[in-house]
Amino acid sequence: MPASTYFARCAADERKLAAHGFDTQPDMDGLTDYAFGQADKLDALIAALGMEAECDMRGRWHVARVRREAV
Repeated sequence: MPASTYFARCAADERKLAAHGFDTQPDMDGLTDYAFGQADKLDALIAALGMEAECDMRGRWHVARVRREAV
């Protein structure tokens, strides 16, 4: 890999990290906190839209309207 390509990728990675609020390369704790924060935001959005997220037996996530049982 040419040096120009390597440094261009490094610069692109730094821009991506900065866009997501990281000043430097995050450690495992920083990534874990970020992932949980994103999951909380997704859960709040899904609930606000009156939907629920379900994981199927293959590990794929699906979002569908909340099923309300008739009384």
